[in-house]
Amino acid sequence: MKSDKTFWNDGHLDKVENGNLSDYLVLADDLPVLLCRFKKDGTIFFTNKAYAKFFNTSKDILIGSQFFIIPSEFEKTDSAKPFLNQYKKQFSLKLDDESIHWIEWTVNRIKEKNADGFEYQAIGQEISEHKLLEEHLSKISVAVEQSKSTVVITDTDGNIEYVNPSFTEITGYTAEEVKGKNTRILKHNLNDPNVYTNLWNTITSGKEWQGELLNRKKNGELYWELVSISPVKNSEGVITNYLAVKEDISEHKKSEKLEKALYQISHAVIDNEDLYDLYSSIHKSLADVLPVENLFIALFDQQKNLLSFPYFVDEFDEPYETAAPGRGLTEYVLRSGKPLHVNQEVFKSLVETGEVDLYGTDSLDWIGVPLKIGDNTIGVLVVQSYNENIRLGERDLNVLIYVSDQIALAIERTRTHNLLKSREERYRLLFDKAADLIAIVDPSGKVLDINNLFEEETGYRRSDIIGLSIFDSGYLTTKSAVSAAFYLSKLIIGKEVPIFEIDFIKKDATLITYELRGVPIQERDELIGVQVILRNVTERKKTEAKLYQSEKHLSNLMSSLPGMAYRCRYDHDWTMEFVSQGCIELTGYLPDELMLNNKISYTELIHPEDKENVFVTIRESINKRNPFQIVYRIRTKDGGEKWVWEKGNAQTSRKGRVETLEGFISDISSRINAESALKESEELYRKLIATLPDIIAITDVKGDIIFLNEIGVRFTGYSNFEEVKHQNFVNFIAEEDKELVINNFRKTFIKNIGPQEYHFSNKNGERFLFEIHREVLRTSDNSPYGLIFSCRDITSRKKAENELALSEEKYRTLIDSIQDGVFLIVDGIILFVNRAFSKMIGYESSEIERSSFIKYVAPEDTDLVISNYKLRQEGKPAPSSYEWRMLHKNGGKVFVNMSARVINYQGKKATIGTIKDITLQKKLEQTLLNQKNLFKGVADAANILLTEKDFNLAITNTLKSLGQSSDIDRVYIFENSVDSVSGKPVMNQKFEWTSGNVTAEINNPELQNLHYYPMFDSWYPILKNGDTVNSLVKDLNPELRNLLSEQSIKSILIVPLMVKNEFWGFIGFDYCKSDRIWSESEISILQTTAANLGGVIERELAKTELIEAKETAEEMSKLKSNFLANMSHELRTPLIAILGYTEILKTEIEHREWNEMITTIMHSGKRLLETLNLILDLSKVEADKVQINYNEINISEEVFDIVNMLNPVAQKKNLYLKAAVKKEVVLSKLDKRLLHSIITNLVNNAIKYTQKGGITVELDVINSNKKDYAMIRVVDTGIGIAKEDQENIFDEFRQVSEGYNRHFEGAGLGLTIAKKFAEKMGGSISLESEVGKGSTFTVVFPAEEEVEKSEPSIIVAREDILPYSVGKNKKVLVIDDDLATRKIVELFLRGEIEIESASNSKDATELINNDVYSLVLMDISLGKGISGVDLLKNLRTLPPYKNVPVIAVTAHAMVGDKEKFLSSGFNDYLSKPFAKKDLVGKVRHWVSNGNSNGRNH
Repeated sequence: MKSDKTFWNDGHLDKVENGNLSDYLVLADDLPVLLCRFKKDGTIFFTNKAYAKFFNTSKDILIGSQFFIIPSEFEKTDSAKPFLNQYKKQFSLKLDDESIHWIEWTVNRIKEKNADGFEYQAIGQEISEHKLLEEHLSKISVAVEQSKSTVVITDTDGNIEYVNPSFTEITGYTAEEVKGKNTRILKHNLNDPNVYTNLWNTITSGKEWQGELLNRKKNGELYWELVSISPVKNSEGVITNYLAVKEDISEHKKSEKLEKALYQISHAVIDNEDLYDLYSSIHKSLADVLPVENLFIALFDQQKNLLSFPYFVDEFDEPYETAAPGRGLTEYVLRSGKPLHVNQEVFKSLVETGEVDLYGTDSLDWIGVPLKIGDNTIGVLVVQSYNENIRLGERDLNVLIYVSDQIALAIERTRTHNLLKSREERYRLLFDKAADLIAIVDPSGKVLDINNLFEEETGYRRSDIIGLSIFDSGYLTTKSAVSAAFYLSKLIIGKEVPIFEIDFIKKDATLITYELRGVPIQERDELIGVQVILRNVTERKKTEAKLYQSEKHLSNLMSSLPGMAYRCRYDHDWTMEFVSQGCIELTGYLPDELMLNNKISYTELIHPEDKENVFVTIRESINKRNPFQIVYRIRTKDGGEKWVWEKGNAQTSRKGRVETLEGFISDISSRINAESALKESEELYRKLIATLPDIIAITDVKGDIIFLNEIGVRFTGYSNFEEVKHQNFVNFIAEEDKELVINNFRKTFIKNIGPQEYHFSNKNGERFLFEIHREVLRTSDNSPYGLIFSCRDITSRKKAENELALSEEKYRTLIDSIQDGVFLIVDGIILFVNRAFSKMIGYESSEIERSSFIKYVAPEDTDLVISNYKLRQEGKPAPSSYEWRMLHKNGGKVFVNMSARVINYQGKKATIGTIKDITLQKKLEQTLLNQKNLFKGVADAANILLTEKDFNLAITNTLKSLGQSSDIDRVYIFENSVDSVSGKPVMNQKFEWTSGNVTAEINNPELQNLHYYPMFDSWYPILKNGDTVNSLVKDLNPELRNLLSEQSIKSILIVPLMVKNEFWGFIGFDYCKSDRIWSESEISILQTTAANLGGVIERELAKTELIEAKETAEEMSKLKSNFLANMSHELRTPLIAILGYTEILKTEIEHREWNEMITTIMHSGKRLLETLNLILDLSKVEADKVQINYNEINISEEVFDIVNMLNPVAQKKNLYLKAAVKKEVVLSKLDKRLLHSIITNLVNNAIKYTQKGGITVELDVINSNKKDYAMIRVVDTGIGIAKEDQENIFDEFRQVSEGYNRHFEGAGLGLTIAKKFAEKMGGSISLESEVGKGSTFTVVFPAEEEVEKSEPSIIVAREDILPYSVGKNKKVLVIDDDLATRKIVELFLRGEIEIESASNSKDATELINNDVYSLVLMDISLGKGISGVDLLKNLRTLPPYKNVPVIAVTAHAMVGDKEKFLSSGFNDYLSKPFAKKDLVGKVRHWVSNGNSNGRNH
């Protein structure tokens, strides 16, 4: 029952005032809505219980008070309609308990008895839950708008209705651009069509679809999305929209492609032995992740210093030639070893700075990445683009860097593999083409392989010898086999064995002497075989025998020469094959000790400093085919050193190869020593004079110059000494010093007067200042014969000293003007500081200088400073700058950043440096860090408040987050209340978090009911006004200071919590470590959190109020249901007697006047029953318990049936009722019962309000938006409906005529139910009407396509065609506590079947136990004893009654009653009151069937 459409209108009020006022008051008082009446001045004179309960007061107090809306407010609306609803508006009301409720108020003007006066009636409907839902939806909307995921809502055809901002951010399309367009605008044809088919099949079936799609952005760029599409259904379960939530997974896809490319590159090494195929495979793999149309690989051969381009793909340039590295971009990357991304601007800069030169076509983007194996760069991978539409960027560079190591490794592996393969082939070639015989044997001596020469020279083929032992196969003589076995055994165990000779037996039995040498073959540090090399020495042995005789003769000759004759091999050691006996005198070694390097090689005797010269000289002579001659030093056996002269020549083979050196070496040490002494003496004197930086002059005793060195000549201005010779040295003294010089010259001969400074002036007028030292030259008898002068030019030094003295003050001023502190430290002592240094730590310079530097270092940083100082002093790496804390004179600390380095100062290592005061910076950094942490804490707190459902846990975790992020010791919340005695505000601690460093106070009883006055009297008005309290505890009043100090609090911050714009309480922050003043930004951040907390508290309070309101509403709904159920039951029970007896009397009594009375009684009873059924139907609709059974029905047939059924009613009023059906078949899926109810109500309504003419029921099919709809129009020629009444005509209990002037009967519910039933089945109902001309009601339903099919035969059980023999030999038991019902059933079934009855469960049980009935008609409420439901359960336990049908005949006809009773075991249901034909039809049906195996719904 809506508040603004009740019967509380002026007509009804007149009726109440003239009639029974108590009924009005009782009914109004019990209504669940808020109802009050007030006069024109706003004075309330009536309220109902609900109104008084809502305001938590009594009705007596409210009466006489003012209604909260001033009447002039709703008089502004429309005074032209004095008897309709005048005013409707939503208000939020705050009650005394601080709770806020949203009420929708409707105010009506109520006419008084006299026409001029009126009053007001206000009806309030609580809509708090609706408002909360609106707020919830608003939050969801904000969340969707701010979501990083793309959200798209479409209609059922895929046309876009909504997109969130993330959609625009990702696709580039704005919401305006895509609204109304199909999602195909994003579709890309690379997707498999089957994906879309599966997608639509899934979502149209009502299921969710998930998958990945490749879509296209507005700019054409492709991107991958992870998509989840869900259907959105209405209350009937019909899909109305689709909701898509999408995540951009392009980067994830790119990563997958990149990993795939790396996998392919690593496998390319296995699949491609050819390097070019490998490069092509790498190019193909990269093409999946990058635009690599232009790519080349450059490889660098470090040994040959060549850069090659083995793979080169470019749309403009030809491959570059292999050459030495130049100055291109590729070489730049090769040199730097670093990746490089170059666009045209960067390239231009590199060219201008001379870093690179231009090669090839100029590209728009160029990326080069070094290919590295460890720290070694083996080449460069290059990708470039010439196309404006394909630009390379940072991502492409990063991808190439990422894959470069894999590519380098792949290239190196393949190159290594090919190199090994090449080496293997080359080894085989060398093996087979070797000039010596080679055999490979395993450690046991078994032959594994032999080379070609082995076959040729021995006559054995490979097949003859491979697999046999080389020791016992007869190939070697017995002695050679034993020697060979011994040799190999030593070799196998790792010992060195000299080359030796063996005799080999050829296939033709001849002997050949071979020189055998073995080389171990190892694999992974394990000996797997030996390579045996055999060199034929048969001819050499013969030659050696001849040479022996010749050498013996030559040796006798050489032994008599004074020196050493020799012949040596041309090898590294010059291995002596022969030396003469002269070697003993020359070197101290015997010939046998030198020959064949038995004890020492001759090259070891050559002086290390001369070795290189000896080798080079001899090598150059040999290369020129000349004899060599050279002088050098050797070291003798006794450790002495000799100079030797050697002359010799090279002996070559027929092929021109040097085989030996022959020559003679003799000792020339005595000659060399003499020459050297002479040279040294001359050189020493020459160098002494030439290298002296001073003027050296020698004069005679008169002062005439007899010697002057070259530098002295230059100073005089003359070109040579001859021009100066014999001039007196005083000629070159400046005039101002001449007298002094002459005096001192004389004194020199008497005593040493020390150095003197004089000004010189040369012939060119140039002046110099000299420092002169002099010594007297004396003969052997000590007579002076001259003076020697040493004159040093000190002109520059003096000038510098003067300038230094002048600039010292200037530099001091400059250093003192530097803002940073400057210092100089030697041996840990401060020697100098500038003014800024002194000012920084509060001392005078005089106090600092000559004191220890450590004195000013904070204790916590002492180790750091000393450690770095020592590192610098020791020359080890130390930080060039670092931060530490200095001690200020006032006891404070100053954060500084120090830069220092070591210099040489006065012969010692000194540290010079600067310090910068960064205290402010550190404080700022700490402030920023605190703010950052606080921001994070506030964000976490906001997240907790939004997501945590448990209120107490949410508050506790929020306090923890705030405390930890703000480095606070204690955070707490106090709630305000009012002292019940004094009425003054008090505070109560509700929540607390502590860091663990302080004591928790949550259980402190002194913090409960703590009065604001007088201790906190200054805080209350501040907090109530919404401001904060931010204070140091030491600054508070004594009483408050003592209270907080007991809790170790140093600083306190209090932020008010405002709930519903009222001061609810506060959140406090205690800092117990030191004094702390909160910054404005920190306070602002915490105020935001306080506002969030206030919102959460408000929400929790509202939630509590809603729960209470919900419980109240549920209780009211339950009371309403019980009331309707009782009313239904109590009305239906007497109606069974009224309607039943009148139906029987109407057939029995023929007296016309009495018959008319009976007809009137029956009509009144049916009218009451109809009103009751309408009220129950309305309650079903409101409870959403209307069951809809959809079936495909032909609306045409239903229209004809209803017209035929109601035609007699119309004829009674002399009205026509006809059907105008344009199509014989109009199909639609509807509930036949509800459709009948809709059309019947509309036709009955038309008959009621039509006095002449008639009613036409039209049926047609219309098409809208390519869909067919069935349109039913009920057109009458009745009184019509005024325009202002049309908007209310479908409301409950509303009629065209109302109040005392009401001319038509009815409850005013028919149209309401018709409209609600139509909307329940997806249809609509509308009205067109004109007063005096009639009305047209139009009902529209979706229509189905007509399909030809055979209609099943429908048999309707009618009373007049059923056989009367159905009840023969059968009995019916009627169980009902209502006598009238039992009598009516007996009378209705008289002559049909034998009837027995019982009034209660006890009598019924006795009858059932004594007889078996064919059918049981049972009431539910049986008075005393068990109910009909329980009696049925007992009945079914009896074997004869397991299948006997039982019909529930009851006055319980509320929503769900029928279904409840059928589910309890009843076979059928008949509600009271019932007509005879309904009862007879059900009895005949069930008696004919004979068992209960079924249900009749």
